[in-house]
Amino acid sequence: MKPSNSLGCLVARCLQTFLLVTAAALIFGVSSPRAIAAPVLVEFMASNDSSLYDEDGQSSDWIEIFNPDPTSADISGWFLTNDPTESDKWELPAGIVLPSGGSLIVFASNKDRDVGELHTNFKLSKEPGGYLALIEGDGQTVANGYIDYPEQFDDISYGLAQTGSGSDITIIPENSISRILVPTSDIGTSWHDRLFDDSSWPSANTGIGYDYGNLIGSNGDVQSQTDDINGSVYVRIPFTIDSPESLTSLTLRMKYDDGFAAYINGTRVASVGAPESPQWNSVATADHPDSAAVVFEDFNIPIGPNLLETGGNILAIHGLNRSTGSSDLLVLPRLDATTAATNPGLGEAGYFQNSTPATSNGTNQGLPAGAVTFSVPGRGFTNSVSLELSVASPNADIRYTTNGNVPTASSTRYTGNPITITSSQIIRARAYSNGLAPGPVSEEGYIELSSSAESFSSDIPVVIMERFSGGPTASNGKAYVFFAFFEPDPATGITRLNKPYSLGTRGGYKTRGSSSSGFEKKAYSIEAWNENNRNKDISPFGMPEESDWILNARSQFDRSLMRNAFIYNLSNQTGRYAMRTRFVELFLNTNGGSLSYGTRSSADYDGVYTFMEKISRDKERVDVERLPDSVSSEPGITGGYIMKIDRLDPGDGGLSAGGRSLGWVYPKEEDVTSAQATWLRNHLNDMTSSLSSGNYEEYIDPLAWVDHHLLNVLALNADALRLSTYFHKKRSGKVEFGPIWDFDRSMDSTDSRDDNPRSWSGGTNYFTYAWWNQLFGNEEFWQLYIDRYFELRKDVWTNENVQKIIADYAAELNQAQVRNFQRFSSQPRFGGYAGEVEHLRDWLTTRLNWMDGQFVPEPTANLNGGTFPAGTTLSLSGNLSNGRSIWYTLNGTDPRFTSDTTILDTKTLVDITAPAKALVPTSNIGTGWRGGNEPFDDSNWIGGTNGVGFDSASTYNPYININLEAPNPVMSGVNTSAYVRIPFNVAAGDIAKFNYLTLQMRYDDGFVAFLNGTRIASGNAPGSLNWNSSASQNNDDGIAVTFIDFGADAFVNALKPGENILAIHGLNGSSTSSDFLIQARLVAGEKQVDPGESGGIEYTGPITLTETARLFARISDPRGGSNPGSGVPVGTGWGAPLKLEYLVDEVPADSTNLVIREIMFDPYDLGNSLDEDSNFEFIELENISETKISLSDASFTRGVTFDFSSGSVRSLSPGGKVLVVNDLSAFQKIYGGGRNNLIAGEFGGSLNNDGELLELRGEDSLIQSINFASSGTWPTRADNGRSLVLVDLNAPSNGASWTASRSLLGSPGKSEPSTIKVPNIYVNEVITNGAADAIEIFNPNGTSIDLGGWWLTDDLGKPEKFRIPNDSIIPPNGFLVFNESDFNPDPDPDPDPDPDPDPDPDPDPDPDPDPDPDPDPDVVTLLADFDGNGSFTDQAFKSAPIGSVVAGGPTGSFYRLLNSVGDAGNHLAFPATRTAGWKTVTLSMDIRANNIQADGFGVGFVDVPTHGNDLVRSGAGGRRGEEERAAYSNSVGVGFRTFNGTNATVNYDGVESADAVYNLPAGEWIPVEVSMTRSGDSANISASVNGESVFNDFALAGAPDDFRIQIAGRTGGAAMDLDIDNVNLTTSQVPKPDVDPPEPDEDTTEKTSFGLSSGGEEVFLLSATPSGERTDYVHGFTFGDSAAGFSFGRHVNSIGKISYPPLEAISFNASNDSPRAGPLVITEMMYHPANGSVEFIEIQNISGSRVPLAGVQIAGIGFVFGPTAPELIPGEVVLVVENDPATFRSTFNPPASVGVFGPYSGRLSNGGEKVSLKLPEANPIALEPDLMPAVDITEYNDSSPWPTSPDGTGTTLVRILPALYGSDPNSWLASLNPGGTPGVVNSVPPIDWRANYFSEAELLDATISGSLADADFDGVSNLLEHVFGTDPRDASSIDLPSVAMVSDGGELYAELSYRLRQGLIGFRLRIEASSDLAEWKNADGTFTIQSNVDNGDGSSNITVRDENAVGAQLGRYFRIRVN
Repeated sequence: MKPSNSLGCLVARCLQTFLLVTAAALIFGVSSPRAIAAPVLVEFMASNDSSLYDEDGQSSDWIEIFNPDPTSADISGWFLTNDPTESDKWELPAGIVLPSGGSLIVFASNKDRDVGELHTNFKLSKEPGGYLALIEGDGQTVANGYIDYPEQFDDISYGLAQTGSGSDITIIPENSISRILVPTSDIGTSWHDRLFDDSSWPSANTGIGYDYGNLIGSNGDVQSQTDDINGSVYVRIPFTIDSPESLTSLTLRMKYDDGFAAYINGTRVASVGAPESPQWNSVATADHPDSAAVVFEDFNIPIGPNLLETGGNILAIHGLNRSTGSSDLLVLPRLDATTAATNPGLGEAGYFQNSTPATSNGTNQGLPAGAVTFSVPGRGFTNSVSLELSVASPNADIRYTTNGNVPTASSTRYTGNPITITSSQIIRARAYSNGLAPGPVSEEGYIELSSSAESFSSDIPVVIMERFSGGPTASNGKAYVFFAFFEPDPATGITRLNKPYSLGTRGGYKTRGSSSSGFEKKAYSIEAWNENNRNKDISPFGMPEESDWILNARSQFDRSLMRNAFIYNLSNQTGRYAMRTRFVELFLNTNGGSLSYGTRSSADYDGVYTFMEKISRDKERVDVERLPDSVSSEPGITGGYIMKIDRLDPGDGGLSAGGRSLGWVYPKEEDVTSAQATWLRNHLNDMTSSLSSGNYEEYIDPLAWVDHHLLNVLALNADALRLSTYFHKKRSGKVEFGPIWDFDRSMDSTDSRDDNPRSWSGGTNYFTYAWWNQLFGNEEFWQLYIDRYFELRKDVWTNENVQKIIADYAAELNQAQVRNFQRFSSQPRFGGYAGEVEHLRDWLTTRLNWMDGQFVPEPTANLNGGTFPAGTTLSLSGNLSNGRSIWYTLNGTDPRFTSDTTILDTKTLVDITAPAKALVPTSNIGTGWRGGNEPFDDSNWIGGTNGVGFDSASTYNPYININLEAPNPVMSGVNTSAYVRIPFNVAAGDIAKFNYLTLQMRYDDGFVAFLNGTRIASGNAPGSLNWNSSASQNNDDGIAVTFIDFGADAFVNALKPGENILAIHGLNGSSTSSDFLIQARLVAGEKQVDPGESGGIEYTGPITLTETARLFARISDPRGGSNPGSGVPVGTGWGAPLKLEYLVDEVPADSTNLVIREIMFDPYDLGNSLDEDSNFEFIELENISETKISLSDASFTRGVTFDFSSGSVRSLSPGGKVLVVNDLSAFQKIYGGGRNNLIAGEFGGSLNNDGELLELRGEDSLIQSINFASSGTWPTRADNGRSLVLVDLNAPSNGASWTASRSLLGSPGKSEPSTIKVPNIYVNEVITNGAADAIEIFNPNGTSIDLGGWWLTDDLGKPEKFRIPNDSIIPPNGFLVFNESDFNPDPDPDPDPDPDPDPDPDPDPDPDPDPDPDPDPDVVTLLADFDGNGSFTDQAFKSAPIGSVVAGGPTGSFYRLLNSVGDAGNHLAFPATRTAGWKTVTLSMDIRANNIQADGFGVGFVDVPTHGNDLVRSGAGGRRGEEERAAYSNSVGVGFRTFNGTNATVNYDGVESADAVYNLPAGEWIPVEVSMTRSGDSANISASVNGESVFNDFALAGAPDDFRIQIAGRTGGAAMDLDIDNVNLTTSQVPKPDVDPPEPDEDTTEKTSFGLSSGGEEVFLLSATPSGERTDYVHGFTFGDSAAGFSFGRHVNSIGKISYPPLEAISFNASNDSPRAGPLVITEMMYHPANGSVEFIEIQNISGSRVPLAGVQIAGIGFVFGPTAPELIPGEVVLVVENDPATFRSTFNPPASVGVFGPYSGRLSNGGEKVSLKLPEANPIALEPDLMPAVDITEYNDSSPWPTSPDGTGTTLVRILPALYGSDPNSWLASLNPGGTPGVVNSVPPIDWRANYFSEAELLDATISGSLADADFDGVSNLLEHVFGTDPRDASSIDLPSVAMVSDGGELYAELSYRLRQGLIGFRLRIEASSDLAEWKNADGTFTIQSNVDNGDGSSNITVRDENAVGAQLGRYFRIRVN
């Protein structure tokens, strides 16, 4: 053999292999029924009209999942989908186990519910080509489904025929024996239970009740016991079940009047019209009509595991009548069941005329008769209509009715002759055909028009409500009616009635309103019905679909006819949902005759109405979440709720919460559970408390409250806030007011309370009403209110817009209003309708202008915002009268400063126990009674104590001490005024100190208060006060009993030493009022006002702009606002803001300078129960220009929403980046806080994983529009954690200009790391189920890399788990292995990818002393014991002496901090103790307090870097005192107040907590502890006094790292003694004081360990700087269950596809071994059979041992070998087939020795999928389920280089050699013959490797393709290039072996290096040596491998060394021989 290039080459045959892929082809019809062994989609309905109703009463689409297997099936975590590209679309919740033969109904409603009744997040398509599939828990394997299903029809289901159906049985028939009781007292609920003793109850046959004829059973008449006595009856019916597990369905069928609650063995299973917890004398919550009561209503009962008992059971029914005086009652149950099917089989798919949800489908399939077609559509008509009916089915009978009933087979038969209609009728028709189900009911209404109606025309829509000859009444009281909606002709704009209507439907209506029900013009509540008189969604006038609507008639008060429409429109423009409206004219015909028009009441015309939406829970209305009664805990129980403040509906009890009586809107009162009511009550109580404490933003959406209040105040709504008021709360959301409702009494209507546009007084105390009075006491809320008002005034509340809305409505109503006012007596004012409209417009303009002037105005600037040169002068101006000034900032921050008032001391001058005198004046007695001119003779007045009034009920009785009812002088009917005089005394010394005075009032309805004759406060008082004056408006009873504060500081000087008089002029709303109340308290005291600080600058003259400025300016008015008691807002003294941007050397963002650079639209699966994956989305923008740009005008408007003007990043330097994120906290969890300065804020909405249009706009132009996608020209790898990154700035809208991010997580805010900056480093191999876990890292680069600072993690959601130590060098092309002792130094015996946070799992309650103490124990530092140990400094403030050390304490000396001196304050400061790095810290001390009356004491944790050793007032005294606030950067203060009660507060950085009460015993030494625990950047703080917790784990936004301790005390004017002793500080996780700081190169990073789970894991490597700052390169992989001793590793197959399969052998520190194959492997697959064939998989045992098949899984088709499956001997083959094994064997005749198993429920995909064999293996963790590691993985495809003929042509995929990797196309061939060779493993003929490089023609030419030919003329033969990993057709790819001499220990050795193709089959390499180039000997044995480096491209670089030193053998030659 002649050597070539010193390389010998002997050629053996080489094999080329191919790979095959299958598709999850969903097969639906089969030729005959077949038994299957997995849950299937047995039936579905894609157009449900009335077959089944969900819990909302809606006819949603539905799906039935059936389990035909003889054993139960757990389908928890499986999926349903209607999209073949999104297999995991909707997940079944945990706990779904189907018994054998059992079914599950899931509604395909798009409601997305997984609690209680199940609803998917999609609907089903009724169009042909639909898709529906059931997916196994892996999210990929199709268990069963329907592809391209045919068109679906109304109420016709589709599914599989079922044989072997179960039996329908009746367990409890009608007329069953029962025991009954009409209770006369409460006997509890034990009578529901199975074992309750009912032997004393009378026997009776069902039904039970009276007045229902023969439906009442023997002895079942209970009229004498219930009539006018009780509305409840108890019924117990025993029944027997021999085998509960055999039942697959249970149905309770009920005939009832009026309600019931049913229980089986104590479990409530069904109810209608029953309270949530029925009492012994409860009544039904609603009527059930007699006509419905006699028809069975069915209730499907889920058969839970403990519902039924074997043997005796009990059905207990609580029957309920609507009232005790009802004329009838009925309780008649029947209980039916279905038994499990015997030998269930499934046949072909088809239609079912009669759907059978939850029961057997049977085999009766076929479509129903067709729909009936009407020749004339529904319409108005005159004379007659000739109607013909037709149906497509020629043999069908058409039956029809004219009375509104559903046509039956016995209804009138249509004979083919036209039907002549001469009067108003509804025609309902249905087709009947032999063998088919009845067709759908078609209906049309024909409305006879009189001549007046025929000639009627309008320019707005018309609604006709036609009752024909009457009809049924629904259970909700709505009467039957037919609605016809007529719309204007598009061409003429005119509506006429003699034409077809645009929408017609049957429905119900009833008169609505409480006070309005008696009006001349009625309002109506209406709903649309389907053929079963259930709700049906309609879309009139293009409004969103719903069933419930309102026809609103409010002209009694609103003569403009538009007040509601106007304010709703304005609310919607404001951004707050309100009802959509449309003006219509209404006809209501109830007499059955022709429809008539006329202006008299005898005609059918009803005038102009506002057609509008009803307040209800709906995505398009009030969008709160559904709250089923099954939800009883957080977070579900937190919403959604809709509540109302209004009169309660009849029979409702409402909810008492937050001091209010509230009504339920959603859930309805009868539906809400006690747990939900309790939760909401507690939440609203907490919310109410927060409104005063300042933390209200935790509970409410302040802006929503502001908008709601402003809309009411603008309109001067007489009912505002106290009636017709709604609020709602979304799940985990905040309480929002709205939508607004019912504004007919507003804007100067005829009500009179809303007349004055220049007043804050309307029908409600807007600013002092409950809840609102608390908020308007808060300066921040007030400022938000003012700012929002002026913001709206510049936008949708401009005079122009308001006037335009009114003008548009007036034009729309101009014609119709004439007819309306002709019809009704209520007429327009002001000279006619035009005057009414003009007045409304003028009133609103006047009011808006007046409101403008009630607040401090905003300043003005000489320049509008824009771009200006440096040096531009800016001037500000405004109305600066009365001492006003302008304050401003140029950085966009608010210049406002707020004062901080501390009440230091208070004294109650007048309390509720004070003596008082009262008089009801009967004439004018002057004003002397008001005080100030004493003495005044009140001896004839009624005497008593404070609290005057009367109440015909009893609400005010607890507050009334002087009753103005007989025998006292009576007020009611005599006078609306009453006088009250309350004398009190004040010492002169107190008056000298007082600068604080507050009057607190309980009042109904108004008052004026005088102090010694001086008027100090008023509420609801008239402008002119007389002896018989009335209140200007009512004060709600619920508010009247609450003390309202009225500030009176300005009247402190009215007090005088000695006796004073508080005089109250009480005012009632009317002389006939049923109640009246006046009770007062007067409180005076001393307050300290801290004027605060402003971050702003007072404007004193022009401003020169030198850089970009964002002006924020306000006018400050030192006078503030007015007293709220007058009804006038207080305000804050600050005007509305002026915000302008001046760009200096900066330009606005536009399309030339700003681009979207990166989009993370489909994040990696990082979510958990609290974080959705979408929370981790982000968008990155970049300034690509060389100029600084402004983002202020930029905003995202499509895809997501974000306005940069409100963001935290407003300017962007050249090259600068900015981020907007979906959820900031989620983003920080993954990316840390290092990018916070780049984040502008959170965007609204979320990005679509399939792509969408993303629009970024400037002020007037589009900046960028990107319609990104997950397919097409867009990078397909940019999903599941990789972002889209823009690489071509010239065409950002083109998908080709984008690439996928280099690695997972993207690089937000940073440039994509290059391979130069961060080279590729791979997680190469992982073992999790061996002697110890290990992770191997591989460096494919030619240089060494220091991985120090990089991170390893097993959870990418917690990326920084293990920090790789510094100086961890990985050599070039080398490896670095981390063992478990590195990343999990103290391994948990149960490795868990998410370990329990509890570090001490030891349950031993009395453990031994710690044998292994914490290597970093707590450090206790004695700060001072005042016996000479420790050190401190002290300092006095105020005017007190400094504290001192005092001897004589229990443990020696102590420190006296306060010493019985008034107005004293002392600080005690301790030096810093090197706390940096603390984990926990506890300050402890002993204190003793005597004479407790001062402000208190406190401790401070003062930040050393900020404040050094300066004494700062960070200790605590009185609440909000500057000593408590710790208003210093990064410092924490804890204050213990002792004045007016003992309360503690926490403060960090100026932010203060609420009060916490504690107990402080006097004269005792007691311990005090304050501890903090760090959590990231934040901390939790706890405190205890005397061993009792004061607060526990209060969350701080931050905490100082290196701090020192200060303690302070303050008396505040009252003397107190306060002593302290034994002050200690305990810290953990800190360096000990005597340890030197680490050297700079020491690695002091704390390592966070993690363990790897053998049950499936992920491992990721994240690049970072040496300090651990991440640099955005990520590499790693996920893997499944791990077999013992096998690792997972990186593998590149022959086509370059990378995967991470289990490996044949562990190969750490070397190139990875080949993927594992065996002991079982797939040797042949039929994945896409041709006609007549079926799928199969052939499996062979290729090991030398027996392999049990039991439990083996085939993932991808959902097949598991059963427990009786045999063992496979070595070499043995089995088949798994999709159909019946016996049928397969008889059809395809496999060898008799080959076992055939099946069928399997899934399908192999025609396009390719992953199929793996998994063998059960014992779990190393005790009591854990077996592992299921994969032993063979085949991920095939139907595209080249995989063999393509198996894709539908009939051939199979055949594995070339069993040991080859199943996921490599080179491992597979197509079978030679169609059908393959199932059961026969053939020896496959070898394939020429040359086919990889040469065409068929070239293969025939040996000079080109021969093994020893050289096709690319590079001097190396074709075969050698193939073996050594280069390309024989590419000369540039040559990479020849090389030889080198290396020195080692002073000796030289020969090393050979060569490249080798991975995965070679049929080749062997041998190193040979020669000394003469003639004789060559095998030298393999003398060479050892030095390195084996994976190049990442399917080849490896191998280096071997001769073990023999070269020495004198200088004539030695080597070659590599290829055989």
